[in-house]
Amino acid sequence: MRVLLLNCVYIHGSTGKIVADTREYLIRNGIDTFVGYGNFLSEKTEKVFKFGTKWETKLFSILSKLGYAQYASSPVATYRLLHYIDEVCPDIVHLHCMNGYCVNLFSLLEYLVAKKIKTVVTHHAEFYYTGNCGHAYDCNGYSHQKCRKCPTPKQATNTKTFICPSHYSWKRMYNAFRSFDKNNLVFTAVSPWVKLRSSQSPIVNKFDCHVVNNGLETSVFHRRQTSTFTAIKEGYQFSVLHVTAAFIPQDKDNIKGGYYVVEIAKRMPNVKFIIAASYVKVDTQLPDNILVYGSVSDQDKLAELYSVCDTTLLTSKRETFSMVTAESLCCGTPIVGFKAGGPETIALDKYSRFVEYGDIASLEKVLSEVLKTKYDHEIMSQEAQSVYSKERMASEFLNIYKDLYNK
Repeated sequence: MRVLLLNCVYIHGSTGKIVADTREYLIRNGIDTFVGYGNFLSEKTEKVFKFGTKWETKLFSILSKLGYAQYASSPVATYRLLHYIDEVCPDIVHLHCMNGYCVNLFSLLEYLVAKKIKTVVTHHAEFYYTGNCGHAYDCNGYSHQKCRKCPTPKQATNTKTFICPSHYSWKRMYNAFRSFDKNNLVFTAVSPWVKLRSSQSPIVNKFDCHVVNNGLETSVFHRRQTSTFTAIKEGYQFSVLHVTAAFIPQDKDNIKGGYYVVEIAKRMPNVKFIIAASYVKVDTQLPDNILVYGSVSDQDKLAELYSVCDTTLLTSKRETFSMVTAESLCCGTPIVGFKAGGPETIALDKYSRFVEYGDIASLEKVLSEVLKTKYDHEIMSQEAQSVYSKERMASEFLNIYKDLYNK
């Protein structure tokens, strides 16, 4: 069996790491494995091909703002990818996040249908079943209105003009997926919440969908007994960690919810709040009990930071999975946060508490309770590692490939 894994990036970001981990596992198990990716450069590796071009990505990012359909991008990169698939002749093609203007997704799907190539598609975000939005939030227009008169065209399609391609994209995505033979296409979802959402979409709901939790490197994310961060909570009895891609507390509507971290810190002045963020933009005075540590790119250091803190706080408005939740639990640190879709459906219940989004009073209450609760952190770490390991994830993918291949 020959497998081709496709994603917008390779090694970079959460989905890039997932593809790299899956490739490694498949090769160890004797599967002839290839990778194609669109954006950013990774070191040259055998059977790994970059089909995307930087200039096309930038060009179609601009064109999308003018009303061009974002998933109909990059004809040159698309040609290069289709030619590569012809060369590889895979038995299975696994699509991960094919966004970021790296390819004409409609043409790619139509090609896979025409060639009768067995295909696996993973819902890391929502765009495969909405036809547009990476996060549809509370909108369910994709399920019954076919995305006519989109209420949030900038969010859904990136357009900044009166031209909104949402219905066009919905229709093309629908036609592309519905053209597949049922024996040639299987979906996976990163959480039960995502599977439920996808089941409401006419675009994909006639096909099988399996929940496969994202996996991570448990040899890195485990309970650490020693840490260089021990002194980081000096002067405070309890510490709360907030790990995020972006910390922008002055923007109440920001998807990552930095505003709510500040609000809860004001209510709990005797607790130290530590912010580990890749991007920080702070225009306001922060409470004294907030420490903005900044980016922690070293995964071992991040695992140490999880281990030294008493609780991890999740304030996102929407997450389809939440690697922060999995990483924290693997390091033996409980999770408290807002209900954001995916996290509350993949977290270990006895080590996690979630409240309705924006409910600061309830968040303060459960956070206080969790901070005072005694946990066996080693047991928590061991239980989480069995659930969130990259080996478990990749083995489930391999079983899906085998079943599809044998149909």
